[in-house]
Amino acid sequence: MSTRENSIRPSSSCQQLHPTHLIYRITGAAAQARIVPLLQERAEVHWIAGRCQNACNQADPPVPLDFVWETHVARRDKPLHDCARVLNRLSNTVILENKAYFSHILALVSSQNQDIPVLETAVVRAMDAQAWLDARRRQLRTVQNANYTVFTDCTEDAEEWWILKAAGANGGGDVHVLPPACTHVPACIALRPLDSYVVQRYITRPLLLEKKYKFHYRVYALLRMTGVEETGRTSVDREARRARFQPWIYQHGFILRASERYHHATKCGSANEIDAAAHLTNLSLNKHCPGYPGQLPIDLARAPRTFGCMKAHWAAVVRAAAPFLRAQASSGHFELFGLDYLPVEAACAPEDMMHLDKFDSMYLMEINRLPGLQSSRQNSADEDELYDCMIRELLDLCVMPFLSGTGAKNDHESKQGGWSEVVIKDVDENMFVDLASPGDKEIHHNVLRWAMHMRACRNSVKTAICEK
Repeated sequence: MSTRENSIRPSSSCQQLHPTHLIYRITGAAAQARIVPLLQERAEVHWIAGRCQNACNQADPPVPLDFVWETHVARRDKPLHDCARVLNRLSNTVILENKAYFSHILALVSSQNQDIPVLETAVVRAMDAQAWLDARRRQLRTVQNANYTVFTDCTEDAEEWWILKAAGANGGGDVHVLPPACTHVPACIALRPLDSYVVQRYITRPLLLEKKYKFHYRVYALLRMTGVEETGRTSVDREARRARFQPWIYQHGFILRASERYHHATKCGSANEIDAAAHLTNLSLNKHCPGYPGQLPIDLARAPRTFGCMKAHWAAVVRAAAPFLRAQASSGHFELFGLDYLPVEAACAPEDMMHLDKFDSMYLMEINRLPGLQSSRQNSADEDELYDCMIRELLDLCVMPFLSGTGAKNDHESKQGGWSEVVIKDVDENMFVDLASPGDKEIHHNVLRWAMHMRACRNSVKTAICEK
């Protein structure tokens, strides 16, 4: 047997497992530090850490895993992770995290629900970014170029401000603000020629915290499955099962603000004059700045209009993405996301955090899979309290009921601690999931369906996502 063949096994002293013994594996140091102590709080369960061992020294087959929190995975371990009873991964959710893909999801959102605001966005290759900017500066609404897709929005603004983002970047990396005076992509921005980039209308009048700082909300959301039912026999004579997608959102989140005071962007003449510390609100960019307060916890139940808008956006995104997530390996699999929302200034801006419901509109800017669970040093006590509470209640909602044999919890309830179910009206067939075995070709059809959708978008000269 090759020494490259590894498997995940419990320690040798745990071969005879009592029913209350469960095997888990958590990858990633930050996730381990956050989740393992919360698992060990549960006196009714004895958790055993699964670990990688060299299979050539083990005659026994690998022991199945009960719960896996996967931050990263080696290829040799992926089959065991995929077969876990509970796994924090769903198939093909990269379409929500990749910024270029997410722009296409938002196109579907706007075509399905005219009440959800979507910013004007273009997905371009680096080599086409300058051509797109030239065309937009000439006020062309449609660009005849099959190398990129143009999405249009009803919002007109005499000030043509744009933000350029690498499709696969996270944490504020490769994000650049392009003011009206910037007629060319600055030479200081090193674009990778064959990579995809998102060019998006920049909001020049954001809602300001304390009338000083630009900010965005970081809110946590879940996508899981419920209501498993048998649907008959398949062509290979096995029981076919399906479940229904069930989105949730957490009522406690964070405010992430810029570290420098925001001034209206028209005062800047070029991209080189843009102060990233005033315009970009990502934690990774601001946490090293003097006086930065860290992530500021907020109870969104005290801002019902804000929380209602967030729920509506998440419901619309799940509905739009569901056809491309249609096949999953198990109803015990779920995924946690970090949602970033940007509110737009109202005529009467609030003076403090208690009046943040006074906004004009709100945009869902991006979605992050596997959001960080590590607190910042500036506000670690408050952040740790929120993270611990959220993960503890996530375990109660998604993990423990499934492992205890009771199935998905709260099928007929809408709240679990701070988690609130997001109701999707008029549920259709697209909201149902075909449950296949790990590695089944049906799961790979998620990727195929998305590829066919992207091809259709590329073959279309213009895709309108908002016509009002």
